[in-house]
Amino acid sequence: MSTSSFSSPAIALCLATYNPPLPLFRRQIQSLRAQQYPHWHCFISDDGSAPEFVREMQTMLAADERFTVSPAPVRQGFYRNFERCLRLVPATFPYVAFADQDDHWYPEKLSVLAAEINEPVVLAYSDARIVDGTGAVLAETY
Repeated sequence: MSTSSFSSPAIALCLATYNPPLPLFRRQIQSLRAQQYPHWHCFISDDGSAPEFVREMQTMLAADERFTVSPAPVRQGFYRNFERCLRLVPATFPYVAFADQDDHWYPEKLSVLAAEINEPVVLAYSDARIVDGTGAVLAETY
């Protein structure tokens, strides 16, 4: 999880979960693994999911050092879960991106956002396309 040997800054991804629908979670993990930007690490804060969900996530991610799964001892709600996830990020990561358990990121998402961060810019964000569980577009923009 070292961040000092990269020419591009490392980005910490904060992914908050709670009993994630596993097909959507798998799709999100695949989209993170497909990122063109190579210097990232995903911190997953799980907010008290049932043991079978935590086991499935840990099994799915066990062979990939870019993911850290941290189950919370007590459920706190989504807002506090994201706060908890931020506390998992070491200070060596200069940037943080937030993700939901059911997102699907385009492969260039981190590359595009990272390219926009230059002094004096300290925040870059992206829009979201809203889709249903089958992928049908409900709204082109959030």
